[in-house]
Amino acid sequence: IVNTIHVRFEAVKNYGLEKFSKIISDDDLKALWGTPINELFTHLFGPDIEIEQVRQEYFKYVTGRYPTKLLPTVRETIEALSRNFHLGIVTSGGRDIVEMGLESNNLPKSYFHLIHTADESIYHKPDPRVFDHPLSVLKEVQVSPSKVTYIGDSLNDYHAAKSAGINFIGVTTGLIPRKKFLQHNIPSVDNLSQILELV
Repeated sequence: IVNTIHVRFEAVKNYGLEKFSKIISDDDLKALWGTPINELFTHLFGPDIEIEQVRQEYFKYVTGRYPTKLLPTVRETIEALSRNFHLGIVTSGGRDIVEMGLESNNLPKSYFHLIHTADESIYHKPDPRVFDHPLSVLKEVQVSPSKVTYIGDSLNDYHAAKSAGINFIGVTTGLIPRKKFLQHNIPSVDNLSQILELV
């Protein structure tokens, strides 16, 4: 939805350098990307950190300094999809960061039937149980797993969705190029607006 990777890479690298005197490379972050934020910070800054304190400090650090922007066509696509579908977000990001991204881009939370972050689940992609709660919420509005399509930018997203019995479309706005999705016979798009042609 937003240009998370480029902005967050810079934010985490600079935060690590300023607060922990730790040099973090893009390769370090690529290897860990998609990891829930608590695990990401513990891995990068050590198992002895006070994770809640670090998260609060990080949130304050990025607020205003590292604004995210909506990816091209996201607003129009979400507005169009929300007229006919129940939309949701399932992410390994923390709720504080997710909501900040939505609010700073004036993208109403009301577009989404559910927002499920790493803070609400002990399970994380590629574990399909990350979808247990979202699917139970959708079941309440008579949406079965076979009618759900998850749009994600990683192979972990794909494996979790497939194992949970839901459809998947890859989007190449993350670290995985179209070629990699094609190697796994995964349908993918380069721009979120292309989803409108597939649903």
